[in-house]
Amino acid sequence: MPRAIQERINNIDNKNTVIFKFHFNLGDRKLAENGLN
Repeated sequence: MPRAIQERINNIDNKNTVIFKFHFNLGDRKLAENGLN
């Protein structure tokens, strides 16, 4: 992973990290549902 990206991730506060993970989990779930259809 590029160092600049790693530094940006390290600077994200906890609230934004939770929101970020929540949206990604939502996206993964939709992909999984599409795969089943």
